[in-house]
Amino acid sequence: MSKEKSNLTLKIFSVIIAIILWSYVMGIKNPDWPREYKNIDVQFTNIEALERRNLILMDPKEAKVTVSVVGKKSDMDKFTANNIVAKVDLSGYGEGQTKVPVVVSLKDSASTVRITKYEPTEILVTIDRIVTEERKVNIRTSGELDRNYTLGDIEARPDSILLKGPRSWLNEVSEVFVVVPINNTTTTSKSYPVQIVNHNGDEVVGVEKLPGTVEVIIPVYRKASLPIEVVLENQLPEDYVITNLEITPKMVAVRGGNSLADIRSIKTRPIDVTKLLENPSLDVDLELPDNVDLIDPNQRIVINATIEQVVEREFIYDLEEVEIRNLGEDLVIEDDNLSIRVQVRGTESLLNQITKSDLRPYIDLDNFTEGEYEVKVNFHELEGISIEKVIPDSLKLVLIGS
Repeated sequence: MSKEKSNLTLKIFSVIIAIILWSYVMGIKNPDWPREYKNIDVQFTNIEALERRNLILMDPKEAKVTVSVVGKKSDMDKFTANNIVAKVDLSGYGEGQTKVPVVVSLKDSASTVRITKYEPTEILVTIDRIVTEERKVNIRTSGELDRNYTLGDIEARPDSILLKGPRSWLNEVSEVFVVVPINNTTTTSKSYPVQIVNHNGDEVVGVEKLPGTVEVIIPVYRKASLPIEVVLENQLPEDYVITNLEITPKMVAVRGGNSLADIRSIKTRPIDVTKLLENPSLDVDLELPDNVDLIDPNQRIVINATIEQVVEREFIYDLEEVEIRNLGEDLVIEDDNLSIRVQVRGTESLLNQITKSDLRPYIDLDNFTEGEYEVKVNFHELEGISIEKVIPDSLKLVLIGS
């Protein structure tokens, strides 16, 4: 037999002997056999105990551990990950972050199988308290009304709701609101869903809204800008007159039903003119028709009056200060040493502004011939000034040929 064939035979024989020895050890001696199992789900127990105390597990939603076990090979051949139980007991813990121990045990496994280690041995849990808060419902509008209409005070019923959920989530809520489209010309009432958002405008989920919808009443009115009409009552004392009367503002913005289109002005409530003597600037109220309101209910309406005493003043004119009109070219006035006194009446401010020349007295002698006449003196009319008396009321003139 060659040397190469002899070596091959020895190698085959050695392998056979090794297999026989291994089988003997495994079958007769049955050694310990270690294994590692990863991603074993952790069960959270006594969650009901948290709920009874208005608590909730926020984080983690799930947890996993790695478990190392050892056992006789024959037993380990039958062992699976389903024989491992990992639990975290949440009873007794309160609001906040806490490290809770993980308890790992075996079920339905041979007595030779045991746990050698597992990790992690603790899990950081976050527990929050379930709270209820009342929040006001804000109203956002979308769209625009026709320019002849305006909105009233939009009302939500109820105007606040309850939010229920973990305290940390409720702390994120910056606004509770409904979005209301504005596109009608009549008052409407409709239910809209409530929305909740954080400071970034993102929706906050997981928070219960009680109720989830609110009824919104959207009052729509016709609007108009109308002049204010001043209404006065009673009389001023004798010799006093109102020389100027102003109302501020002159126009007022009002709203009402469609009948508003037929209203041409808004009257003030009657103003006692005698009060204007004491205070020439008064706040006044408006006599608003039924179902008509001010768009700005706080708008101030003020009346300003100028009241003056009426006085008299006398001017004396010589005939040479009187304009002679249409005197014939061949005629002259025989005696021009004549004079007249004129009493005028008006407010003191007006009378202080005029002079005797402003009255411009004149006599019209058109078509007059020689002879004696009684002629009336005429005066130029001045606004606010009246001629009370002329003394004499006529002049005796003698016209002669020149």
